[in-house]
Amino acid sequence: MAADPAPAAFPYQIATASPTVDGWQRLQEIQLNDSLLETLPVAVGAWTRLQNFYAQNNRLHTLPAEIGHWSELRLLRLHKNRLTSLPATIGNWIQITDLILSSNRLHELPEQIGHLSQLHELILSNNRLQALPEQIGTLAHLHTLNLMNNLLETLPVELAQLGTLHHLMIYNNPLQEIPAEIKAALKDCDIYM
Repeated sequence: MAADPAPAAFPYQIATASPTVDGWQRLQEIQLNDSLLETLPVAVGAWTRLQNFYAQNNRLHTLPAEIGHWSELRLLRLHKNRLTSLPATIGNWIQITDLILSSNRLHELPEQIGHLSQLHELILSNNRLQALPEQIGTLAHLHTLNLMNNLLETLPVELAQLGTLHHLMIYNNPLQEIPAEIKAALKDCDIYM
């Protein structure tokens, strides 16, 4: 009788695991760092109790729209991947406070970023962002916005609405200047240019 094959390593089990059968839907924190992941299966949408998701230093190039079902998400760390865009469904993360997406290949942000009303920290450094959606000005609780090392030539004047912003990092962008409205409104903010 032949022996059963050895189980696949954890990073590869995610592609075949059934979140509803295997108990994944009850997890509040998942860490998949340094796992060589290239994709997340659509079934991750069943992780509806997820509060903290870590998948940094992987090879993710896209995210399924079903991550929008993570309505209890508070922290997302996806830095050092290959993401080029984010699904509009991130707008459902109304409880998220920390969104770390540095060192990816993001060209733009969906306008639904403005729905993340509890966001305190938004780290977008080392991407390929050419513009920011004006809806970023609705992030009323934002304390830190890191945009360094992107391709931004201008900033939306809506940034002036971020009265709670303490740190704005924008160096190593082809910005000519910060609009006067932003400078005046963010006079108590440390701006690193």
